[in-house]
Amino acid sequence: MSRIDRVLEEARSRLRRLSAREVPAALERGAVLVDIRPHAQRQHEGDVPAALVIERNVLEWRCDPTSGTAAAGRRRRRGMGRAVFRGLHLKPGRSVAA
Repeated sequence: MSRIDRVLEEARSRLRRLSAREVPAALERGAVLVDIRPHAQRQHEGDVPAALVIERNVLEWRCDPTSGTAAAGRRRRRGMGRAVFRGLHLKPGRSVAA
């Protein structure tokens, strides 16, 4: 197993994936749903109204407040500010939508 495979396995072991049915309740409790699909896929399949859109190919940089391209410092989306991005730094036991 490669080093990155081990890193990813360890990171994924701390997450609990949510089913689509669990997402609305999680959002009501303050969860943030991040849509990482590319623009073309969102156009074809439709938008998720409650989602914060950060495409997969830039996800790490947009969620890192120390990067020059961090989304937290760029704009607010639907009233969500810097606190949202602090919450994206996953900690043990955090849930993510599948």
